[in-house]
Order: sequence, then structure tokens, then C-alpha cells
Amino acid sequence: MPSLDLLLTRLAETGQATHDFFAALSPAELTRTIYTDPDWTARDILAHLVTTERAIRPLILSICAGDPGAPAGFDIDAANAELLAGLRAESVSALLAAWSAERATTVAAYRSLAASALERRGRHPFLGETAVTDMIQLMYRHEMLHTRDIRRSLNH
Repeated sequence: MPSLDLLLTRLAETGQATHDFFAALSPAELTRTIYTDPDWTARDILAHLVTTERAIRPLILSICAGDPGAPAGFDIDAANAELLAGLRAESVSALLAAWSAERATTVAAYRSLAASALERRGRHPFLGETAVTDMIQLMYRHEMLHTRDIRRSLNH
């Protein structure tokens, strides 16, 4: 199992890399459709990452405090659509600032976790019943997967 220090380092590093990746995209690249189901542009994916960070951090902290996690039957697709709709009007610069702020808040919040909290288990909206360590690892893998898909779509 990775240490908390390693997880925090990975979150910080990938958070910066994700910011830099999206900041380097041109306006045309940001409006290019990357996924068709749902219909998301690269800019939508950035907004999705912001909303996911905002939602997953408190979920993980609640699991660390002993809560069970996401409700049974949670509809992740409906939640993603609703959360994304709330950020459709935001500018890319505002989304980039929000991304950096959210990731910094996540790293700071997780810094105080006890090592034993990483072993706690709860329901993650995508992974199902799993350990907190796996949930944190998915946070940075999630953004890496989306940026990989954008790179492939844009031939970067």
C-alpha cells in the first residue's frame, strides 16, 4: 500500500500537470468534442475534473471518519451531468483557478489523515466498495485518463 506521503506527492504533481495541460490547449482544442456519450468537449472535461474533486474529497473524508460512503444505487452519470451543468458558464481561466484551488485543498485536507484511515473501506461512486487508498489513487489516475483521451483525440 502506498504511503500517505506518496499519495499526496502524486496528487500535487498530477494536479499541476493537469493544470498545465489544459492551460496549454488552444481555444479551438478546448471546444473540440472528445467524448460523444456524453457529449463532452475538452473544456467540459476540465469542468468535470473540478466537480469531481469537489465531490470526492468530502466523500473520502467522511469515509475516513467512519461513514459508509456513497449511497447504494448512486447514479454517477446523472450526478456528473448535473454537476457539469453548473459550470458550463464558467470561463476556462476560472475553471483552471478552481482546479488548482480544489486540488490544493484536497492535498491539505488529506495531509492530516492517519495512516490507518487509508485502510478504511467505503462505497465509492465508481469503484464500489473499496479502500480509501484506492479512492485517492483513482483521483489522480482519473485526470490522467482524461488527459490521455484528449491527447489522443487532438493527436498531441
